[in-house]
Amino acid sequence: YWFPFYNHNNVNLFSEVRVGNPSGTDTNVDIYLGNTLMDDDYPLPARGYFLRSYPGTSGGPLRVVSNDGTNIIASMRLLYKNSKTETLSELMGVPTSQLSNDYWMPFYIDNANHDSQIRFTNTHDTLSTTVNVYLGDNPTPVNSIALGPQTADRVTLDNTTGGPLIESTTAGVNILAGMRIIYKGNSSFDEIMALPTAQLDDEYWFPFYNHNNVNLFSEV
Repeated sequence: YWFPFYNHNNVNLFSEVRVGNPSGTDTNVDIYLGNTLMDDDYPLPARGYFLRSYPGTSGGPLRVVSNDGTNIIASMRLLYKNSKTETLSELMGVPTSQLSNDYWMPFYIDNANHDSQIRFTNTHDTLSTTVNVYLGDNPTPVNSIALGPQTADRVTLDNTTGGPLIESTTAGVNILAGMRIIYKGNSSFDEIMALPTAQLDDEYWFPFYNHNNVNLFSEV
């Protein structure tokens, strides 16, 4: 599994990698941050789990791999704090088999209330790539960024609103893309994954919708 970025800065970002083993077989797990091996052969018993954090660490990509081929599942919990509030969110990892070089997100907004940051990861272990960011139907990229093997970077499009497409320009080099949003003067933090072109469909489902005009404001 892959995550585009990991940040545990001991100030306001506290990230925890969560790994479960749904199989009936014990296994061991390696966790990499970029090219650095953070955990080597960490034991993961059958039907078990573990939680790992790396204080003072920032970068990407973060990769979680079972070293004997046993199927596992991984997510990342992020606790975001400031002087007034705390926000907790959790992001599922993306399996290697679902990586692509072409991703979509429905909307991008960066303004006085939204601090939005697109995050990219080059998952290839030897090849570099250039990632282009397109906004709407404009054929000219609004941003281009070079990524070396197994490196990550971030882009903010200041005072911009629209629908971006992110793609890798090197054939055979898969990337991972997501978007981090900080809302209303650091009052909340969230992150979503972009969707590969191969997974686009003509119909989508959500388990629940709630807009109660008190503390829940939902927008499709």
